Amino acid sequence: MKPICLGMSAYRERDVDAKTSSWCRFKRRKFSKLAGGPRCAGAPRCHLFHIPGLPATDYDIIAIKHVNGAHKTCADFLSRYPTEEYDPPIDELQELPVLHIGLRPVRMEQLDDPKLAVMMEKLERGVDVPNFAMKNGVLHHREFSTNRYALAIPQQWVAKTLLECDDSVSFGCHMGLAKTHWKLRQRYWFPKMRQIAKIYIKSCTPCQARKIPRSKPYGKMQKIRVNTTPFFRVQIDISGPYPVSSNRNVYIISACDYLTKWLETRAIKTADTKAVVKFIMEQIICRHSCPSIIQSDQGSVFTSAIFKELALSLGINHLLSTTYHPQTVGQIERSHQVLHDSIFMYLEDPLRSQKDWDKFLFQITFAINTSVHKVTGFSPFYMLYGREAVYPIEREVINGGEEETIGDYLSRIRTARLIASQRIRKMQNEYARRYDQHRQDHNFEIGDKVLYRKYPQSKGLNPKLFAFFYGRYVTRK
Repeated sequence: MKPICLGMSAYRERDVDAKTSSWCRFKRRKFSKLAGGPRCAGAPRCHLFHIPGLPATDYDIIAIKHVNGAHKTCADFLSRYPTEEYDPPIDELQELPVLHIGLRPVRMEQLDDPKLAVMMEKLERGVDVPNFAMKNGVLHHREFSTNRYALAIPQQWVAKTLLECDDSVSFGCHMGLAKTHWKLRQRYWFPKMRQIAKIYIKSCTPCQARKIPRSKPYGKMQKIRVNTTPFFRVQIDISGPYPVSSNRNVYIISACDYLTKWLETRAIKTADTKAVVKFIMEQIICRHSCPSIIQSDQGSVFTSAIFKELALSLGINHLLSTTYHPQTVGQIERSHQVLHDSIFMYLEDPLRSQKDWDKFLFQITFAINTSVHKVTGFSPFYMLYGREAVYPIEREVINGGEEETIGDYLSRIRTARLIASQRIRKMQNEYARRYDQHRQDHNFEIGDKVLYRKYPQSKGLNPKLFAFFYGRYVTRK
């Protein structure tokens, strides 16, 4: 049944390439022959011409609007000639490696395998062989739990089968042991299939370079030796960049003593070796004497020739942390977090402007140094000077107190530093116990072949598509 009555005017808009039909529609009032065809009484209306692109209809056409083909972007596929089909050249077609298996070659290969040939001979003589059966003259392994038959692969085809199920771009894609073994079980059988597949996948070069071990990470926590001498070991680092401050500063360079936890900071304009050397000379060596060890990351300012020359001339042992392993200098990294929290508290409007981040840097550093440290139980100020800091408000009410002999003073400060070092070792042991619960140890022997974890960066390339491990390398010492 039609949705509307015949002979009624219906509005339907459709752009078609019909210049001639549009002209005829415009001239129908002047030429009676074009006004409409003959009709029988009670018969539906019909038209003498058919408009390409429009379905035949029994209704009046109110208007026909011509749209130039060059401007007609929504033409249907029937109103245009089909374009020439594109057949890519043969060299552009992707080749899919397929393990070609035919029944006759498989049988011949199975007969060449001594173990399979014995079972085939028994089955053909009617002797029952558990878990095996002949189908179309070819030996199959039967899994009774699923009643599935898997093709028995001869020994000389094992490598070819593993290549298909692991390396093939269409069927393998290096999916790992579990998925590769599942694909093998669904189709094939050969002795010790899982063990052989495991060895094959573990020795696969692309898998070694890309796959990350899902077991516990290797390497247990290594504890840093604690000395009872202040500024024997110093950790140094640069944080930033920050928004350009009112004083044109962009970075914060900071150093922390490993025993006393004393913190030295300075806002600098550029993170170059010259600024680092000046900071070390003025705020570490000239204030606290020359340290024996300086620890830092592998930033370019710390690996430069100028910094190496400074350390060599002063007799400082410069130790570098492992790449992408900031835990080595974890103490100075933790100090940065405390600094950031304190700086935030005194910003006028952190969401709009942060140009005043260096305004109270020295005051914040002093507040940190005069606060008790959780690990040592003493403030860095007390650990360094043997007394607590005097605040301005205390000057009005402070009294001299009892005089202390030099022996008592030295004994008290030595005791405090000894207690602090013991507490640091105790906390190290506690951290190591927690850390090692999720790690496993691995001892390398001289001559072992290993892969090295790298984090390459290349402009125009996505690092997510890089390999994780590179090598192979041989351990020397």
